[in-house]
Amino acid sequence: MGGPGSGRRWSPTSRRRVEDSLALTISALIRNGLLSAGQDATKVLRWMQADNTAVASASVTVEIDENRQPRLVQLLYAVESDGVLVNVRQAISLTATGIPRGGHRWWFTCPSCERRRGLLVLPPGERAFACRRCHGLSYTSQMGPRQGPSDGVMRRGCGQGYPGSNSRVKHNKLAMDNRTALG
Repeated sequence: MGGPGSGRRWSPTSRRRVEDSLALTISALIRNGLLSAGQDATKVLRWMQADNTAVASASVTVEIDENRQPRLVQLLYAVESDGVLVNVRQAISLTATGIPRGGHRWWFTCPSCERRRGLLVLPPGERAFACRRCHGLSYTSQMGPRQGPSDGVMRRGCGQGYPGSNSRVKHNKLAMDNRTALG
């Protein structure tokens, strides 16, 4: 019991990673003026690699309610299914929480678990955006072998102790165009 080779096995490919997915963030929508109150807005999202080549694109429309507040994000994008591109239309609810000094903070409501999230992801091979937990994703930093309670501090502090510790993950950039999206 507990001999050599027993216990949890670690592999860098054992779980799917958030970093390999397309990310949709509330902060990107705010930065590009899509969540300003009072008007419906439509823009095109583009996910870009470090060399500015497009990885994917989607049309995003933010709909307002009777109080002139954003309430729903409509996405239109294409995914590959069995070698064929399939158009997907997905509606994602928005919710807001109050901030103690006034104002509010916007959140997505995950379409799968209905929890508040600031980040929704679309992993390769999936058809819909959802939170990382619903897709069963992990961050790369969660995948290293664990040796003890101070291991995480040591890895961050000196950049040693797990594979790939000296390289930074390059995330796909999210860019938005002001052009009207085709629906």
